[in-house]
Amino acid sequence: MTLVFFWIAFCIVVGVAANARGRNGFGWFALALLISPLIALLLVLVMERRNVEKRTPDFQPESVHEGIPYRIAQDGSVEAIMQGARVRFADYGKFSLATGAPALPESVGNSQQPPASDNNNPWLLAAFLLFVTLIAAFFLTR
Repeated sequence: MTLVFFWIAFCIVVGVAANARGRNGFGWFALALLISPLIALLLVLVMERRNVEKRTPDFQPESVHEGIPYRIAQDGSVEAIMQGARVRFADYGKFSLATGAPALPESVGNSQQPPASDNNNPWLLAAFLLFVTLIAAFFLTR
């Protein structure tokens, strides 16, 4: 009984170590259960780290609205620094509502709006893929 307890405990250690090195922790936990936690731990420690620090670019504001630095993205959304955190708003009107200040003229928020397109419907693509999968399954099971 104690052997099973320690086996599972060391498998958890392998999973945590794999996760810390940028690997799939649950997958390595399962592998350690199947083979040996010691072998799996050695494999995890030998493998190269996958952790690549995702550095976000520094925030460069375009302007300041009521003391809040902000910039307008290409899609028309507004990114601002509020209370030390980066916050994204759908448009300039929602940003001005959050700040409690009057909005700028409508031309500011609408100048960078992308044109609406009906060709990017994700449900249409999902329905098409489901249809193709069903047809393929029908012909493969005959």
